[in-house]
Amino acid sequence: MTPEEDRRQSPRIGCRFNAELYILLPEETFRPFPYMVTVFNVSEGGAMVKCPNIPKDIQKLLATTVRFARLAVRSEGRAAKIYCRIIRATPDNGAIILALDYDPRDAEAEHAIEIITERAKASRREQSTPLPDDEDSAEDVAKSD
Repeated sequence: MTPEEDRRQSPRIGCRFNAELYILLPEETFRPFPYMVTVFNVSEGGAMVKCPNIPKDIQKLLATTVRFARLAVRSEGRAAKIYCRIIRATPDNGAIILALDYDPRDAEAEHAIEIITERAKASRREQSTPLPDDEDSAEDVAKSD
């Protein structure tokens, strides 16, 4: 993506922490599927996560159309849950990288974004080596697995 195509309105924060992602797949059931993910960058508008355990058939569903999910993060005893759209799904050595767009933008969502951003910044401080602030950090996550 060139800088002209980048629609991001806030900077990315490179990070690495675990979270839960509940994916809604109406073709399967109306109960969300829970997955453990590694969040590797966040911004005020969304996040990038890596999920190593999504079955291939569900990966195909995620790659073909926009899906909805809920990202759940804990930070210093505070919990944040935010609804989001999965806007891109990219296979990655048996895992899948998901681009999440936070939705909707209301007061509760803004509070959740604050907690998620706080957790990302804490993750950066916890790392012994600096983390990149770009999408290429998915490669660093893959190398550490």
